[in-house]
Amino acid sequence: MKSIYWKEVAEERRKALYNVLQENEKLQKAIEAKEEEISKLRVENKELQVTQGQHERRGRTVGSVGVLAASVESAP
Repeated sequence: MKSIYWKEVAEERRKALYNVLQENEKLQKAIEAKEEEISKLRVENKELQVTQGQHERRGRTVGSVGVLAASVESAP
């Protein structure tokens, strides 16, 4: 009678362990996917920062040209 009880307990624990291991594997895959996504977003962020810097420099250049043009037009 006791050996049947312990076999049932062992089987329940085995099933629970299997389920936990499956969930762990699923979570590990999700973590890896998120890490990959984070890596791609970091690269994209750096590229966007470079683009932003280029646009800011162009904006200052256009602004300087506009001020220069306005001063030439207002000159006697």
